[in-house]
Amino acid sequence: DLLIPYKRYEAECIEDVLTNPSTHIVPADDSTLSRWHGWFHQFVDYWIGCLNSIMVRTNQGNIPRNITSKCSGTALQ
Repeated sequence: DLLIPYKRYEAECIEDVLTNPSTHIVPADDSTLSRWHGWFHQFVDYWIGCLNSIMVRTNQGNIPRNITSKCSGTALQ
């Protein structure tokens, strides 16, 4: 809910749709679900950049060169 203000659905619902596109139980129109996917893919690189910037500013150590390749699956994870 911090990154998704003024949405009608809880962040958990949106996350469920993005992580489980074929098995979610969120009651929403297909156009809404499609918009969520487009919206996420449009901003994921920006959010990764923000997290990298926070790591640098708080001196949390070295940043992996390819941060997304070490994830266990999707960019959302």
